Amino acid sequence: MGDDVDIDVLARRCGGMSGADLFNVINIAAVRASSEGKDAVHMNYLEEAFDRVLVGLQRRNPMSDAERR
Repeated sequence: MGDDVDIDVLARRCGGMSGADLFNVINIAAVRASSEGKDAVHMNYLEEAFDRVLVGLQRRNPMSDAERR
């Protein structure tokens, strides 16, 4: 865990999450940090992972007319 990780902030954001959700957040953050060659998981990776688990992945391209039909 990086020095910039604030446990109090993480605890507030975890309210109502299941154990599986927490596991997913930490796993996503760890994978992202390791893919960028980091030795620790920093707060920005955890925040991105929270958003991804709670909101889901953002669709990059809007649906085409064919997809809508």
